[in-house]
Amino acid sequence: MPDFAESFSIGLNFQDLVGADHKLNTESDQTDRTIMAGVGYIQPFSNGSALKVMLQFDVPERADGKIRAGAEYAFSRYVLLRAGLDDANFSFGLGVVAKGFGLDYAFLNRETAGSSHPVTFSAQWGSSLDEQRAFLAAQRAREDQAVIQQAFNRRVQSHRDQALQLESEGNLAGAMDEWKIVVEFLPGDTEATEHLAALTQQIVEEQARAARDMEKQATISAHFSQGLQMYQENDYVRARAEWLAVLEIDSTHTEAQDYLVRTQAKINERLDTHVTRAMQLERQERYTEAISEWNNVQVLDRDNGQARRAITRIRRKIEEQSQNLEQAARRLRIVNLYDDALQQFNQGNFERSMTMLEQLLGMEPNHEEAKNLYAQAKRKLTPLTQEEEETIRRLFLRGMQFFAKDQYAKAIEEWRKILEIDPTNESVKRNIEEAEERLRQLEERQ
Repeated sequence: MPDFAESFSIGLNFQDLVGADHKLNTESDQTDRTIMAGVGYIQPFSNGSALKVMLQFDVPERADGKIRAGAEYAFSRYVLLRAGLDDANFSFGLGVVAKGFGLDYAFLNRETAGSSHPVTFSAQWGSSLDEQRAFLAAQRAREDQAVIQQAFNRRVQSHRDQALQLESEGNLAGAMDEWKIVVEFLPGDTEATEHLAALTQQIVEEQARAARDMEKQATISAHFSQGLQMYQENDYVRARAEWLAVLEIDSTHTEAQDYLVRTQAKINERLDTHVTRAMQLERQERYTEAISEWNNVQVLDRDNGQARRAITRIRRKIEEQSQNLEQAARRLRIVNLYDDALQQFNQGNFERSMTMLEQLLGMEPNHEEAKNLYAQAKRKLTPLTQEEEETIRRLFLRGMQFFAKDQYAKAIEEWRKILEIDPTNESVKRNIEEAEERLRQLEERQ
């Protein structure tokens, strides 16, 4: 529907306000003042047709007021039907318009002059005001879309160029990280997928050439290939185990050392997040969730003394606060179920993890960590379909459009829909974190 201001119009006309006198010889005549008020309305339709209605009321100084009304209906802007009322006189008309030329016929009925049949031919050069407005609006929309698309293309191209540069420099691991980002932006990008496959193969081949003993070579290749796969899937705990297995066989394996450093850095980031979250939950006396976070810390770092002490302390608080042994047992059961499910998940036993999480959610349906872990396990067992990948791509682009317009809340909303489909999408999580930070900065400036 068009805006009210564009569909509705009001007019007011004052004529001969001075009331001038005209004199010829001895005869004089005074021009009467006249006020004319009118209102108009236009209703366009999606097929190009439009209805226009006009009502006018004339108030002369020394005569009765007159009402004039008119209506026009345009069929797809080519055929026009008209009807009018001039005080007590009716009129009808028909018009045809094509390519700027018009032919109009009218039937006019006048009490004093009788009826008449005027025919008018008209020609128009240039577009109408409505057409110009529509053209400008469409042009602005195309320009906005082009700007957003260009920004997105530049960002993807920068990662693509960086990946190619790193490849040329022999930094295969860095190039793989850049190609991973390109694939997260454009899941169906053939070039990025081919480069990732080629890099994986090249890295495996390089480490294979470094091994001297054939039996050791086969073992290292298997662990290294599995480590690369786990690293690409962001399963850093299992990836770390693979790198350590390689280094147990060949302590001088530089690529495994490099990936171990990269993987440990990723794990440390997650450790910091879980520790901070656990301490916050404990302060809020949300002990079950706090233990779950400390369990996450232990999965990432099994010898973490801070986590062991915290779990012992929190379990003691739960037991002290619980007046109902059955309730306490239930809470501990939930904690243990989540702990076991998380361990099964990190060991790759996703079906077993889901079974435990279903038991947990049956006891506590609002356990957010369990729901999130269940979704991740389910995703591990169910690859993304082509339709889901297309939906993710569409939601990501829509979020980028809002992000480019500084509409960070709407961008976050679109990207969170992606996590409902693919909870393991780390790139989207990073984008959400960046949008939340910018939204926070924007609110502080206000």
